[in-house]
Amino acid sequence: MSRSRSDCDVARWKLVSTVRGWFASEERPETPAVEAVLTRNAESFMRMKGVLSVGVGRTSDGRPAVVLGLADPMAASVRDLPTEVEGVPVIHREIGRPEARKEPTTRAPAESSEAPEVPADGPSEP
Repeated sequence: MSRSRSDCDVARWKLVSTVRGWFASEERPETPAVEAVLTRNAESFMRMKGVLSVGVGRTSDGRPAVVLGLADPMAASVRDLPTEVEGVPVIHREIGRPEARKEPTTRAPAESSEAPEVPADGPSEP
């Protein structure tokens, strides 16, 4: 199935919005210029080896920045990542690689989805 450009833009925006939510514990900079840089470059960042997420954050001195979430910041491939893009600082942050749970989570037993038996001549009237 072919996706239209607007479908791709919506999917890209959903990805960027989701990742921004992961960094919600930080004070989110309200800087349209940084968000525009992120929007233009998010796809290419996500294609880089070792990058698991992208978002907006701040440098240690409070300047708005693009944040790259990395599986392993010490990996050789990470050394080639940019430290600045379009004049905006790029921060490399270790977030680790997500792993599936080894044991299933505990859940309440599901209610039976079986329909009650109905006599062949139909339900009885009370």
